[in-house]
Amino acid sequence: VPGEPVVLYGLFKHLATELSLALFLGMSVEEIQEMVDYVIELGKNHWHGFISIPIKFVPSFLGSGFLQSMDAKTELLKIIHDRIEAGKLTIAGSDDLSGFADIDEAARHVLVFISALIPKAFASLLTSFCLET
Repeated sequence: VPGEPVVLYGLFKHLATELSLALFLGMSVEEIQEMVDYVIELGKNHWHGFISIPIKFVPSFLGSGFLQSMDAKTELLKIIHDRIEAGKLTIAGSDDLSGFADIDEAARHVLVFISALIPKAFASLLTSFCLET
């Protein structure tokens, strides 16, 4: 909306996630627009759950950040595996997975790049360039 303030960090995180999906999963612009918000939400749940108490038994009315984290990780890995099996995975422009022991190892490496960690790092860096001193 013209004239409205923009939260640069959020904007840069969204852009960095889009870039990660294109570079590491070989997604087209249309696929990215369809998946980016979902992947951001999964990435947030995945990384936030790491700081929670790792309890697998939780009454249903309480919920568990750890269980949500594991569910999000499973869903992200499923997305990555689907891309690998469809032959659409590109790790920085290469479809050669020979450097990995197996598909699971490749998927775990890609997970780091498409989930919250790398996009957050890029967003923080880009935001810092825009701050006034």
